[in-house]
Amino acid sequence: MTYTKGEQCGWVNYSTKIYVNCQDGADPGFFYDVDENDECAVTLYMYSAAGCGKSYSSSSSSSSSASYSSSTAAPAPDEFCEAVLTKDGSSYLFDLRALNHGPSATVDTLWYRTSDNDIYYINFCGQTAAPCNDDDTSVCLRVHDSGDYKYINAGSTSTQEFSITHGLTFGKSITVTYSDGAKCGMGTKKTHLVVNCQDGATPGYFYDMEEISECESTLYMYSSAGCGAPVNPSSSSSSNPSTSSSSHPSSSSSSHASSSSSSSPSPTPIPTGFCGVTLSDERKKISYKYDLSSLYHDNSTLVDQFFFINDDHNIFFVNFCGQSAANCSKNDTSVCIDYTDEAKYVSGGSTSTQSFASAEGRDIDQGVTVTYSNGGECGAGRKKVTHIVVACEKYAVPGYIYDYKEIDECEGILYMWSSAGCGENVPYVDPHH
Repeated sequence: MTYTKGEQCGWVNYSTKIYVNCQDGADPGFFYDVDENDECAVTLYMYSAAGCGKSYSSSSSSSSSASYSSSTAAPAPDEFCEAVLTKDGSSYLFDLRALNHGPSATVDTLWYRTSDNDIYYINFCGQTAAPCNDDDTSVCLRVHDSGDYKYINAGSTSTQEFSITHGLTFGKSITVTYSDGAKCGMGTKKTHLVVNCQDGATPGYFYDMEEISECESTLYMYSSAGCGAPVNPSSSSSSNPSTSSSSHPSSSSSSHASSSSSSSPSPTPIPTGFCGVTLSDERKKISYKYDLSSLYHDNSTLVDQFFFINDDHNIFFVNFCGQSAANCSKNDTSVCIDYTDEAKYVSGGSTSTQSFASAEGRDIDQGVTVTYSNGGECGAGRKKVTHIVVACEKYAVPGYIYDYKEIDECEGILYMWSSAGCGENVPYVDPHH
């Protein structure tokens, strides 16, 4: 849809074009990219369930009758988008069809923007919608080129290869590699896609990238497709290419691997009453209850579902009410900071210090601030403190962290949208009793 006749801009008026692209479950949806066509015109791109149209056919015998049917793109072939990986006598089936869009898709639903504002567009098991010249492209890289863009094949569909992700619990991650892309130095472009298990992340999202060389990169994503299903090894064919295990750039010491064990620890429940709070307004005599249990994962989880990458490329990993899955050496850590340039992890706040307060500047029912203190050492005898403002957004389930503000070198604030930030009205509770 296009909106024109905005305010005056030179000799013309401002105009905005909005592409609403189909993504089931994104209701109402979210914007993910923008192109500035010129100083007076922009194009916005969004994913939304509202962009999923239905085919319409009218009856020739009755102009008032109409029938509707859902239109779906052709799925990827099962044998090309499924993998069985085997290790030490155990086998897991990975179904990656949810990460593939059919040939009728006009945009790629999976993508990652780098710190240089280059964008990787990805379609597992099939051709990307992004306009790479090569029609055998599963990873298409958009880079800046003399004030414009050019698209580069960063991995060919026909070279697709599955392998075990080293350093993570077997069955909870799979690596998909696309090679033989565009020419690059003495070789060609290659991209590894590490798909880490996260239940509920369907199709999922990319959260980080590691550049191995100018020609080779690794992208990391969370997806339910990374959760393998155990199978009987004898039922998988030895000719299946997915059973092969190829070398991979990540090692057992990878900063993205939170466990090297092939078995998960027993899940630990949230301590009763530890992941919620009732906040009261003494003047208005009203109270609201906040339940943050949806923002918690137990200790069997391999990766934290909440994270934020700041301008310095440091990563804040967060688990509310419990231990972070990231590699902080301190066991009592809800906020673990990965200082990527220094290759070290520092506690940004201890779980045992968790405290709650009203979100400053918001109504008492519109957010809660969770604070973790007593983190890692931080100059002059101080220790790290992290405040997390969980603001109400009823459609953000469980939610996402969108910003960070540094107060000083030892203290900072993370900002998050989540349905858990929407308080539930309860009978007034006197905070002094």
